[in-house]
Amino acid sequence: MRVYCTIFFFALIFIGRMAGQEVTPDAIQFSGFVVTTDGDSIRPVPYATVGVAHTPRGTYANYAGFFSLVVRPGETVVFSAIGFKTAKFTIPDTIRHLTFHYIQYLETDTIMLPEATVYPWPSRRFLKQEFLALNVTNDLQVRIQENLMKETMDNLRIGLAYDPKETSRIVLRETGEKAYYMGQLPPHYMTILNPSAWYAFFKAIKNGVFKKDKK
Repeated sequence: MRVYCTIFFFALIFIGRMAGQEVTPDAIQFSGFVVTTDGDSIRPVPYATVGVAHTPRGTYANYAGFFSLVVRPGETVVFSAIGFKTAKFTIPDTIRHLTFHYIQYLETDTIMLPEATVYPWPSRRFLKQEFLALNVTNDLQVRIQENLMKETMDNLRIGLAYDPKETSRIVLRETGEKAYYMGQLPPHYMTILNPSAWYAFFKAIKNGVFKKDKK
């Protein structure tokens, strides 16, 4: 009996020490806001992309800049948005709680576009003249003729798939035809009103196709 009491006593001490220790969690709910500065005020960055580097896991902030995703200690979270510089934050491995809150500041980024030259034309007539005056080389002429050949156009037409708009139009037309002739045969199945069928019928009678052979 004394042995069982001793084991029970040491077990209570061990459980108490384990409960007092802080263990780093494997997964952390990482939440926060993505913000930037607008003069003297702070405003959110809506719909910013928040992703874990080198993994397919990620999310995006809502209109108020709030985000939330599950991360692991030591992972690097990348924050990006159009018009802002990309920022990174490494999850500390000293976190002892299941949740961690963070506010990420993004610095505005100025994008310099290449120089574009605009050529004004007084009217479409001048634009047409300049377009027709372009110097087209022989190689371009041969390529244009090859691309406009009937064989080339047929091959493109055969191998070209329908786009979503054309597919939906075909499906709607077929569905409408089925609904219109619901409960009866479509016209191409009914030959009673087909003039060609009547012509073939009278011709067969004239030729004696339906006569019985007299033996």
